[in-house]
Amino acid sequence: MLTYLPLVLLLAFAAAQPIPFDATRWTLVGHGATSMVYLERPSLFIENGVALLRDSSFGDGTIEFDVALHGHASFAGVAFRALSENDYELIYLRPHLSRRPDALHYTPIDNGGEAWQLYSGPGYTGEAELPLNRWLHVKLVVAGYEARLFVDGAANAQLTVTSLKRPWTRGMIGLWESLGGANFSNVIV
Repeated sequence: MLTYLPLVLLLAFAAAQPIPFDATRWTLVGHGATSMVYLERPSLFIENGVALLRDSSFGDGTIEFDVALHGHASFAGVAFRALSENDYELIYLRPHLSRRPDALHYTPIDNGGEAWQLYSGPGYTGEAELPLNRWLHVKLVVAGYEARLFVDGAANAQLTVTSLKRPWTRGMIGLWESLGGANFSNVIV
């Protein structure tokens, strides 16, 4: 069994490489999406819309990425189990509400409609400090109908959603931004 260990480690390392931001891998829906170097690393700037990873099939597991928030009222997050550009689960950060009980938010997206007004308070929102103009690490762990979000290396989840609202399915992952723009880097699934 020991002879297989190097191959297992090699495969684990290969699987943990960041996904590049190029048009052959991502479908960009919305406007203002640009691949660029930001804070000395390759990134995808999204002004308003969603970038879906083509051919991804995510059901349960971990999605990690870095995001640079720019300080204005905006929303930046991760879409998962996406069946289309209009149907997915969404967890996002609200930098203008940093350190408040609703700095993190969950909402299902159905037929392009956001239902965040229906999903607020415990189980749908969480508190986190969201520093600006630097890379902030975000880790999302999804299992069944539960999602846990860890921000900036936190040991405990700052948002735990125990009842995701869309039916369980495998779907694409994506990066999402609304109303102002954020940069995303180092996406690992």
